Amino acid sequence: DGAARARPLFVARFPERRYRAPELMINPTGLYGAPVDMWSLGCILGEMLRRKPLFPGKHFMQQLWLIFGMLGAPQADEVADITNEQARKFLQQVAGLKGRELADVFKGTLAEETDDDRSANAAILSLLGQLLVFDGRKRLTAKQVLKEPLIAGFCPWHLLNRSADQNWKPGCDQEVGAVAMPAVMAKLREMGEAILHPKT
Repeated sequence: DGAARARPLFVARFPERRYRAPELMINPTGLYGAPVDMWSLGCILGEMLRRKPLFPGKHFMQQLWLIFGMLGAPQADEVADITNEQARKFLQQVAGLKGRELADVFKGTLAEETDDDRSANAAILSLLGQLLVFDGRKRLTAKQVLKEPLIAGFCPWHLLNRSADQNWKPGCDQEVGAVAMPAVMAKLREMGEAILHPKT
């Protein structure tokens, strides 16, 4: 977070490849900023859900193919500022590539036995879909994530800028949107248990 707040720096090998935002790989002049952290957050959340890395590329080209295989090719306006010749050639190769629905990507890894399960799953996948976006300008910010139904009930109110929305006050004893907080808490515990005690 400190690096994101500081003057943007060119980054070639950070963060760890499986959590690296596509703009750092496809654009040689890519700058590290807060949206890069939000992409990494999405990758970590997806790994918790899937019990394995979302994009386990062995090199940056394979990493990009895995990313576009899930998200689909970026829109023209999202890559308009990329002028590097090699990057443009790669983008031509992936042009027209269709993405996958996140519900299909995580099918079989999320419990769907009850309405609460399905409601919690919808909130999780909605959050994930707003983090794993090619264009960093379109990703959720950290403050927006704190207001997402999945997170809002756990968010310390004092961390937010109260002047932005005086009426918004989260609480674990309330329903946030259409998501029952007990179901979300159970889902998070399930995810944590899967990481700490993986099935063999």
